[in-house]
Amino acid sequence: FGISYLKLDLAERADLSGFEDVAVLKEWGYDAMSWAVAVGIIDSLRPDEYPNRGEVAVIMANFAKTYL
Repeated sequence: FGISYLKLDLAERADLSGFEDVAVLKEWGYDAMSWAVAVGIIDSLRPDEYPNRGEVAVIMANFAKTYL
């Protein structure tokens, strides 16, 4: 979606080693989470839990504020 529809450059990455729960993050989601943290869309990790409605709203608002 980000690359093909919005033509975003998703190359920016953050160092996630400072997050205590990074070991739980699945390999397939690492790059996406690293990018989202790097650009300020997500500021914390909880890869072993589903986000609640409020957390999703903040993520969507951060994305919209940054890219739309």
